[in-house]
Amino acid sequence: MVNHPRLSTSELEQLVGSFLQTYPCQAVAEVTYCPNKEKMKELAEKYLPIYGWNEEKVSAFWEKMDPRSVAFTLRHPYQLGLRIPSAIGVRSAAISFSPEELVSIIRDHEYIHAQDWFGTIPINSRRRITLSNDERLSDKTIKAIIEVRAYKHQLQCMPQEWKDKNIRKAAIAGYIKFHSDLQQTREITDSNYEKRLISDFLRALHRK
Repeated sequence: MVNHPRLSTSELEQLVGSFLQTYPCQAVAEVTYCPNKEKMKELAEKYLPIYGWNEEKVSAFWEKMDPRSVAFTLRHPYQLGLRIPSAIGVRSAAISFSPEELVSIIRDHEYIHAQDWFGTIPINSRRRITLSNDERLSDKTIKAIIEVRAYKHQLQCMPQEWKDKNIRKAAIAGYIKFHSDLQQTREITDSNYEKRLISDFLRALHRK
């Protein structure tokens, strides 16, 4: 297996700064390096001003993220399916990955989140999550569905020679975790609508 060299901080900033130009996507407004809370606050204020980002909210949002997380997509809660691009932030943990791995994380995973929010979230060939039905689902269910979709796409795009790489193992673990969350929610939710939608999603997922 080829060991790809890691990037310096300046090389990482350059890669992130030119990422959207290199990998254009209509669902993505911006890909920005956010190594700290201050940079994340600038991005959040620009794309999610409705939350009124004071210091307490910024700290809570930042600290809620896994310190190992490499990137995040800012999705406006009232813009699902309105064809409005989302912003993607890249954290300092990205320094531990090669350029090829960062393409996998950003283009093959985070872009899927942005595309789902730009359009609507596919459940199967007939059903989608839209602004007209998203309130009938828990935040946990919506998050699990979009994560399963993104991890599946990311894994499908990985080259065969990555089968023993940590990035692939992490993606498999993420897929399993959110898939299990959906199965658990289907068992415990009181909402028949949510039960049916999760069943439809999992059925379609396993057909592909």
